[in-house]
Amino acid sequence: DQKEDEARQYAMDEIVDALLEDNDFELPEGFVQQQVESEVERRKNYMQQMMQRSGQQMPDDAFGEEAMGEIEEDVRRQLKQSFLFSAIADREDIDVGEDDIQEHVQQYAEQNQMPVQQLMEHLKQNQEQIQQIKSEIVTDKGRDLLIENAETEQIEWPEDEKPTPHGHHH
Repeated sequence: DQKEDEARQYAMDEIVDALLEDNDFELPEGFVQQQVESEVERRKNYMQQMMQRSGQQMPDDAFGEEAMGEIEEDVRRQLKQSFLFSAIADREDIDVGEDDIQEHVQQYAEQNQMPVQQLMEHLKQNQEQIQQIKSEIVTDKGRDLLIENAETEQIEWPEDEKPTPHGHHH
């Protein structure tokens, strides 16, 4: 359920932040900028679509310095997470099999309401995308391992979100 997902996501972020602090590493700048650019493109397109639907114009300052700074921060964090999860997956010798890919494609097809077969055919002609899917799966598996191995008890909840047993008021 959603509450549980949020708790997991929160726990996840905490664990990852702690790990990133312990293992801070430099990201290749060129790569970061490349990813930032494609993320900006993605968000611009998305925003334009939303605006067009509601008949509005996109504000010129939609992607001002502040927004760009935030996007870059997001991207850096995402990249570090991916590197981290991949490293964990490597260390644990995680293997991605045909089944994993099939399952991933199936989920994707469902989300985007596409026939699975069609997507599989498309992927067979597109090795690059298969590689991308594989690395996504590896990342996911690394992340799951991380969650399983992390003691959730160690997670500090932010004060206002702390789950309190009902009926106890301090």
